[in-house]
Amino acid sequence: MKLILFFLFSLAILGSCTDNSNKNQAMDNYVQKEIQDRIAQINQLNRNKDTVIIDPAAVEKKVNELLLLSKDIENLGACANVANRYFEDLTVQHHLNPADLKKINTGMHIDDISSVLKQNEMVVFNHILLQSGSDGFPLHAAQ
Repeated sequence: MKLILFFLFSLAILGSCTDNSNKNQAMDNYVQKEIQDRIAQINQLNRNKDTVIIDPAAVEKKVNELLLLSKDIENLGACANVANRYFEDLTVQHHLNPADLKKINTGMHIDDISSVLKQNEMVVFNHILLQSGSDGFPLHAAQ
């Protein structure tokens, strides 16, 4: 009897040991570095051209709001709809290629939604820089 209880107790402990870490963390950190670099370049470009091609701070703020919204499971559908609509509107407003953006859906894991939001932000910034005629921008991995 003690052996059965020990086995059940051991099984319960092993079952509760799950890995809840974000598997996308390394890529998310890299993308965040790249985004910060793009923001600095766009801000410099805005100053040089004395205009606002795009307000990167507003885009960053909206993406951070969407990240917070995505953490609430009950609002996941709203987050997907709002995020997809926001990036569609950005592509129309700035004449960008929407094919490079990934769509968010409610079947995605929360960490994957966060990663896609940040990757879409970087894609938008990349397209803005490419449209503006920038000579190019090195990736941190290439430095």
